[in-house]
Parts: sequence; C-alpha cells; structure tokens
Amino acid sequence: MSHYVSNISEKKMKKISKIMFVSMVVFLFLPGAKAVPLTVDGGWTYFQFPGAQNGSDPYYWFSNFEFDLTQNAIVTVTDVYATTDQFEVYDNGFYKFTTSDPEGGPDYGLSPDEASLSPYYSHGSFLLEPGHHDIIGTNIRHLSTDFGGGAYIRVDTVSEPATLLLMLSGILLFLLTYRTNTLST
Repeated sequence: MSHYVSNISEKKMKKISKIMFVSMVVFLFLPGAKAVPLTVDGGWTYFQFPGAQNGSDPYYWFSNFEFDLTQNAIVTVTDVYATTDQFEVYDNGFYKFTTSDPEGGPDYGLSPDEASLSPYYSHGSFLLEPGHHDIIGTNIRHLSTDFGGGAYIRVDTVSEPATLLLMLSGILLFLLTYRTNTLST
C-alpha cells in the first residue's frame, strides 16, 4: 500500500516538474513569439503554430496574445483543422490548462463556434482575473501536423455576481416602492 502511495506521489512530482520546466522555458523564450493585441469581447482570433517540418520543438504558437482586463473573463481555445491537435496554454509564462483530449475523426473544417462544441476537436476554457495577461500555447500533439496548423482563441468578459445581485436588489426595491405608493393612493 505504501509503495502505491509513493508511486502516485512520484508521478505527481514528475508532472509538476514537467509543467514547471515548460513554464520556465515559455517564460524565457516568450520574446521570440510575435505579440498580438487581443480584443476582449471581440470574438474569435485566428493563430498558427508550427509542425515537425518547421524544425521547431517545442511547438509554440507563432503569436502570443496580450490584453488587460478590468473584470473577470473566460479564455477559450479551440482547434479547427486537424482533429488530433491538442494544446497546453500559458498565461504570463505560467501553465494554466491543457485543452481536451480530442476523440479524433473526420476533419470537417468547422467554424470555431462549431469546433468548440465538437468532441472531435480539442478545446478548453479557463477563468482569468482582472490585470495584464499574455497568453501563449504549444501544440503537444505535434506529430499530427507535419507542417503546422491553425486554431482560434477568444476572451469574453463575464458579469460579476455582485453586479447582478445589486441590479436585482434595485429592481426589487423599485417594485416594493411602486407597490407601496400604489396601495397608499
């Protein structure tokens, strides 16, 4: 039993070490990518990544995306061409998430909206807090695309629960005041 527990810990430590190493490499070599401003709430933005024939390893996206947030937002990444690509995504040089493990299947050439809902294509999202962000990723299934490929990213703000609660409180107060005034007259 204790041998099994130590194996789990060792596996976790290897994964954590790999993530930290890749994060460090991304952070150190980030200036090589072309910084692209990303419009928050601007819809899908296309990007490309290299393949084995490009002689690039690791297979970092050709662009990193910079933007500032004043409220929480969700970043979504989806593949749209080869159904076997999968990505690791980083923010400010730190690992954030890995897109879904795609089922694979026919390459339909779907729109980003369709591909982000399809189990055949790799996709994923994560929540960002307010502040400056610099997003970049790497294709971790690089053998699926010898000459590279393309995918999409988008950033959409999310309304804060406190704002919604404040609005509902205001509506309720208005209705109570209106009802009281109507009953008084």
